[in-house]
Amino acid sequence: MFRLLICLICFSICAFSASSTLLENPVLFNFAQQNLPHEGILKQESDGFLYIKIPEEYLFDLIPLLSEKNVCIPPYFGEGLVGAHITVATAEEMKSMKEFAIPCLGKSISFSLVRLEKLEAETLVGSVVYFLIVDSPQISKIRKSLGLSPKINGYDFHVTIAVNCKKTSNS
Repeated sequence: MFRLLICLICFSICAFSASSTLLENPVLFNFAQQNLPHEGILKQESDGFLYIKIPEEYLFDLIPLLSEKNVCIPPYFGEGLVGAHITVATAEEMKSMKEFAIPCLGKSISFSLVRLEKLEAETLVGSVVYFLIVDSPQISKIRKSLGLSPKINGYDFHVTIAVNCKKTSNS
């Protein structure tokens, strides 16, 4: 179920990125630029999901800086879940590949922050997704070395930092 949620978030952002909008929040963006690391470790899950593990501060330090109300952390935190990350290759992309070594696995991969955006689309996790667009020639190079396109479905790499909380029938 967790992998399905990640895929749905990624699909929602990719499929509707034309309707994503720039989110003007210089306090949040400047804080992230000046106080958070711009590198993470390349990791792979047992199902093939390839990602850059980044510090949890990308969510826990940035969510309070969002001016929007009713925001929550994305649904991939907790024991056995990947937490804050940048997707390098989806499990589906990796399933189509033959077994071979992943270059740079376990190594530090750098990225730069480009802009903050939000996507308004009804998903299983919320109606608004907040994310930082990142640029990383290293990630594109890794994808190319695996025989994949430089970007996932041609869209920018990103860090999902928050989602609008779904209201429950009790709230």
